[in-house]
Amino acid sequence: MHKYKDEPSKYLGVKHRILRHDMQTGIWDNLLLACAVRDPMVMIVGFLHDLQDLISTESKKLYGGGRRCRKGR
Repeated sequence: MHKYKDEPSKYLGVKHRILRHDMQTGIWDNLLLACAVRDPMVMIVGFLHDLQDLISTESKKLYGGGRRCRKGR
């Protein structure tokens, strides 16, 4: 599942999350993939993957892209 979702990162880099990570349409993508492989856990794992990436992206927007504050600044 993770490999499938993050495959576009090979050519899009960090912006790969514009594909296969949408929280609205991603539910259907995850459901279809789960049906294709006949494993309901795939849908849950796909949803958690999307949620984790969304949280990561939003926290980078809020806190400056993962840069840490230096002591004394």
